[in-house]
Amino acid sequence: MLAEEVNLELLDIAIEEYLQFKAVKRHQREYDFDKKLYFSYEDELWVNLKKLLLWQSQDYSLEKAKDYLYSFLAEYFVTEGYAESFSETELQQFIFAIGQYKELEFKLLLRYLHRFSCRLHDYQHHISSFIEAIANLDEGYLATERNLEGESGVVKELQARVIQLLFEQWSLSLEQLENLKEEIKKEYQKQSLKPYTDNFRLLFGIYYNYYKEQLRYCLHRLLTILKSSQPLVDCSFAEGKVVDFFGSRNLGATDCWLALYPQAKTSHRRAAQLFMKISLEGVEYGLNLGSELETEVNSDLDLESSLDNLNLEQVLAKFQSVLPKYRQVNDEVEMNQDTGSSGQGEFEPVNYDKKLLTVDFKKELNIDGLYFPNWDFIKQQIKAALQNNKHLLLLGPPGTGKSKLARQLCQNYGVDFKLVTANSDWSTFDTIGGYRPDKEGRLYFDAGLFLECFKDRETAQPQNQWLIIDELNRADIDKAFGSLFSALTGETVTLSFKNEKEQNIVLKPQPKAEKLEILAHQYLIPEDWRLIATMNTFDKASLYELSYAFMRRLAFISVPVPKEINEDLLQEYLRCWQLEDSGYIVEVVQLWQLINQWRQVGPAVIEDLYRHLVTTQGDYAGGLMMYVLAQLEGLLANQLEVLFRELISLEFIENPELLLDFAEDYFGLEELTDAREK
Repeated sequence: MLAEEVNLELLDIAIEEYLQFKAVKRHQREYDFDKKLYFSYEDELWVNLKKLLLWQSQDYSLEKAKDYLYSFLAEYFVTEGYAESFSETELQQFIFAIGQYKELEFKLLLRYLHRFSCRLHDYQHHISSFIEAIANLDEGYLATERNLEGESGVVKELQARVIQLLFEQWSLSLEQLENLKEEIKKEYQKQSLKPYTDNFRLLFGIYYNYYKEQLRYCLHRLLTILKSSQPLVDCSFAEGKVVDFFGSRNLGATDCWLALYPQAKTSHRRAAQLFMKISLEGVEYGLNLGSELETEVNSDLDLESSLDNLNLEQVLAKFQSVLPKYRQVNDEVEMNQDTGSSGQGEFEPVNYDKKLLTVDFKKELNIDGLYFPNWDFIKQQIKAALQNNKHLLLLGPPGTGKSKLARQLCQNYGVDFKLVTANSDWSTFDTIGGYRPDKEGRLYFDAGLFLECFKDRETAQPQNQWLIIDELNRADIDKAFGSLFSALTGETVTLSFKNEKEQNIVLKPQPKAEKLEILAHQYLIPEDWRLIATMNTFDKASLYELSYAFMRRLAFISVPVPKEINEDLLQEYLRCWQLEDSGYIVEVVQLWQLINQWRQVGPAVIEDLYRHLVTTQGDYAGGLMMYVLAQLEGLLANQLEVLFRELISLEFIENPELLLDFAEDYFGLEELTDAREK
């Protein structure tokens, strides 16, 4: 059997997700996989499996695909160790589950698309690896790409010549690529390579066309799964918009996305969308606004960086929560019918239930995708601070996991949260709010990011949405936070701003009563509302200082770099990052120890370095330049000189001259001339 005909990467993900799915179902006793036989030769099931797994699925009839895949999978289950001995029942259950269970298919599609996005991101920053990946593509495919009839143009000609060189020598240097580009420019004087701003985009089509059919199918399957699931099944959607990794301009990108919008809209650009984007950062999903849409409503998107934590139920829950905004924006006539001012009409008094704002601070805290050697101590401090009505400031060097820890705290306690990054332009207008003109030019009070945490814009219901502020000291706290200081201590604060009924906006603490009527001009600060801020220790002296008035409202939680960096520690991090020991542990530990003698860097920086080494098979110099050395900004010239001399003396650094170039170009170190001569 020719394994080249099957997408083994997607197949492995599918088997892994199936085994986990099966274990969960058996644990929950929802299905008895041991006694029931789930197998079907229904065309829809096999058509889906054929398009997911076979590279050239159009070359297979449905019957041929059934026979080939069934035989191949039967052999693969055994040879790859997924089953101790071949079980026909197990195989039949796998085939059925992949085609019939939406939550299983959704998870494996997301994982495959995300892995592809990460791979493209690595190739974008390491063109030599990208060229090598192109050279390893199927020879028949490359031959077809080289000789496509009817294809013309400067970029296509360049790609054809790249493929020709790969056939001749099975490799291509960056110097040769630049020479090809110069040749093409001279021959095609009236055409330009300018839209393709870098080598990644120039070569992208060669690589991506091999995967394009399956990746686009994966995106359309995600769209179909979402549209056919509750609560969206009753919505009247258009066909939907899918943009794959070619990007909106067909130049090549490292992310892909899909959008659902109403059937009545002529374009997704003029509609509010139920949106999902897959990129290096993870999966972003929720409410997105079309680029040609004029509305006062903001997008409402969540970002999940760990795909292990994301499932179909979670995405659908988010979509359900933003459906009111989605419908409101997509029907502006109805939205403005009663308000006359961009939806900023008055709300009737509402009652709230105290239980809806309450947080159980006694919950056990668990972290996923993070590792702290002193986690028990950090956890004890966090729990004590939150139970004592304190807000949190997570303090530590770059890369220690502060922002991710903040998000996971909110998820642990089951609270909604908003993540923002502080900046020097913040004022009370951004944080508290201020007057804005509506479409008729009338002024209304528009709540800032803090007040948005306490009241839902559409329903006026009180809410307890925690606020995470990344890089807190990048903002002028006294200027930006103003009257919030008093409100955080439990005092009622009356602002100078008025609503349409000339009532002053009021911030008030949550009362002890179980029920309370809240008026439209009032914002209730829940007793269990918390602010979580992060600060890099490198920046605390160079940016804005925190005033003592603000500092005394915070509990400072140190999130440090591990004190003892050794091989056992890095092994723990590899398990946390879900990476295998690829033979770089000793060298990476040595580099981490060396760098930390001069500047503390956290494990996230080391994770980037390690992933780079795995991808490039040991490009230490490139990894240091891309992810680590910029963290040394601010060190004295003599300190940098000593460090770089130590780095280039390491035996496993195969191209130290690149580090010397970086030292001269980035840090202006000219004292290393003698080191270059050696």
